[in-house]
Amino acid sequence: MVVSIGPQQAQETLRTALAMGADRGILIKTDDNVEPLAVAKILEKVIGEESPELVILGKQAIDDDSNQTGQMLAALLGWPQGTFASEVILEDGKINVTREPCRCRHLRSSRPTSASTSRAMRLCRTS
Repeated sequence: MVVSIGPQQAQETLRTALAMGADRGILIKTDDNVEPLAVAKILEKVIGEESPELVILGKQAIDDDSNQTGQMLAALLGWPQGTFASEVILEDGKINVTREPCRCRHLRSSRPTSASTSRAMRLCRTS
């Protein structure tokens, strides 16, 4: 399932995702400028209704170039997170996330998990 929040034209993004294999799409239509916290709160409600096991968000917004929604959403849900993932592998009920800047591997269970930058860098040096 994919979700887009924005004007009616955002349905094109959903169509692309459906063509790439998504089962269904949800358009939450608004012509207003939606800030990252508002997006996170909207997604929190969608997640509450849909109960996905994994949530993947884009790296950053194209309109304001921020990287805030994923972290805010994880905090609202009380879920761990993985950030800047360049590869996500699901196997045996666990998620293996390769973090983009250092290509480190982090083995976590059931949902993506983040590490602070200093911890991630320590993991890179010891990998």
